[in-house]
Amino acid sequence: MLQSYLKSLSIIVLIFLFVFQVSATENRASDIAGLMDKLNKTESQYKVFVFRQISELGEAAQPAGVQIEEMVKKDDEISSAAAETLGWIGYRTGIQTLIEAMKSRNWELVYNAIWSLGRLRATEARESLEHIRDTHWSHLINTEAQKSLDLLDKPLPDFKHVDSDSSVAKFILLQQTMSWEPTCQNEVEWQGERLKLEMNSVLPLSNKPKQLSKFIPKETGKEYRAVMKVRDGWLVGVRHGEFCGSVAKGYLDCGLYYFRKNGKHTLIADGNVDGIYQTNNGLVFTEGVDHMMYFPGHVFKLIQPKPFTWKTELLAVTQASPQKVAMTSDGTLIIQTQGSVVAVTNSCDLKAAKCMDN
Repeated sequence: MLQSYLKSLSIIVLIFLFVFQVSATENRASDIAGLMDKLNKTESQYKVFVFRQISELGEAAQPAGVQIEEMVKKDDEISSAAAETLGWIGYRTGIQTLIEAMKSRNWELVYNAIWSLGRLRATEARESLEHIRDTHWSHLINTEAQKSLDLLDKPLPDFKHVDSDSSVAKFILLQQTMSWEPTCQNEVEWQGERLKLEMNSVLPLSNKPKQLSKFIPKETGKEYRAVMKVRDGWLVGVRHGEFCGSVAKGYLDCGLYYFRKNGKHTLIADGNVDGIYQTNNGLVFTEGVDHMMYFPGHVFKLIQPKPFTWKTELLAVTQASPQKVAMTSDGTLIIQTQGSVVAVTNSCDLKAAKCMDN
């Protein structure tokens, strides 16, 4: 009688577990679909938080891997978070895409692709990881590549459960590591030429031409900006720190502006402009802001396809906001950020310059 009862109870328990498993699977599928829909509807700057939620589902989120992999391929502002997510959810099908992502100019995308390749134990990426460890301009990238190489022959991690704090901890660790990186302050050497690092060419508007000053909102003169005279007017770079687009009336919002001699002006690009320079890559400007943490900076080329019209082209992504610069005799721009000092070569690649600080 007892055996019959236990057998019946076992069957009931098995049925319950099966139903629970099906229900949980359906819930996870619903969660994934909902999060992917949310990801597609969320503004770019907030997508990282949705990626974090997807990552916490672990391997249950692998059905979304195809879509997330496509986001890595776009090589835009969300590709870095997408590359990291592939690692958290254990999406090994995306390994080749992650290997290709290591060729990006976006150092954050490269960093997260390297991290994911290590977590996925991507042995097929060994040669690429060795190459980037030995050649990349960023010490952070070199170090992370070695960490991933050390993981390749270890057993795969458990992708079923991802601690909700893990991705946050990874981000905090990267920020801490960047803050610990030594930063060159005084002199650099590039191809045998020794150069002094100077602050970005931003000066109060009061030091600029009177003809231009009368066109600028009065209050804006209290801010700092970069100004360069061009043939048919001026290029004016404005920065307002973190709250770029919420300045009071009477100010120019941050960004790069083109002012014609008659006072008419147009916004060329958004962002906190650090400096405008004539280089061997043509006319370029640097942009970025570090506030409480480090964010990638950018180097853009300025192109004038016709009179009174300006366009921009992204040349490079720096490790953090540009702080100091130097210019070589051949027009190579040297940029110092927290933890790095690099040259923007005429092939538009970043190369590490040698710090000469004692």
